[in-house]
Amino acid sequence: MKFVRLIAALCATLTGAVTLGGCAAGLPTYPPMDDAGSLKLIAARLDSVKSISSVAELTLTNSQGQTVTLDGAFVAQPPDRARLRAWKFGSPVLDLTILTEGVWAYAVDREGLPATNMTSLPSAGVSQALGALSGSYFASAQCVKDESTDTTLVVIGPGFGQDGVRCDIQRRTLTPRRFRLPGSGKEMELVLGQYTLEAGIAWPHRMEFRSPDGLIVIRLNDVELNGDVEKGAFVPPARATKLP
Repeated sequence: MKFVRLIAALCATLTGAVTLGGCAAGLPTYPPMDDAGSLKLIAARLDSVKSISSVAELTLTNSQGQTVTLDGAFVAQPPDRARLRAWKFGSPVLDLTILTEGVWAYAVDREGLPATNMTSLPSAGVSQALGALSGSYFASAQCVKDESTDTTLVVIGPGFGQDGVRCDIQRRTLTPRRFRLPGSGKEMELVLGQYTLEAGIAWPHRMEFRSPDGLIVIRLNDVELNGDVEKGAFVPPARATKLP
């Protein structure tokens, strides 16, 4: 899987949300409850998010250890619209727009970026991934009893365009912490953390997508939930190409 495909998948997951380390101070905690009640609460919380906008910083590390950091911006209206843009030295290098009718992408290779084949943007599963972390995933997920503990609820369900996606949920705060995506000998992980309360909703400010092909870290700043979204925010640039 190429870097931009990883970015596409991670961009898609941002429309739903979900630490590394311990629980962030100030997050609400919940008394012990049954698994179905926990999943219902998480689904309702995520479904309450109608829009997301944020400044972003992307760090890309390929399998050879080459790393680059990009400035970016992210906006989404769950469950089917999102856009991620990134710049290097003030020049655009990535624009990814996900809509119900398809995915549009623009990417360029620039000096200082690792060799990531940024012009190749496979789209399999990208559209389906948009709703993977919305309330629908948790509404349909089932508990994995033999993997769950008193502190961690492990569930499995469809997401990211495939079946069998596992999610580890911290029971005390009912916050999803890690998604494990099965693959052909290449299991991938999505780890999210550094939660803060945004508009009364626990929201991650650090997201990592790990795979044998590399690592993507997205740090969100100035996050706004359920705010106004500018007209035209999801209009792909003229130079973008619709993916097959």
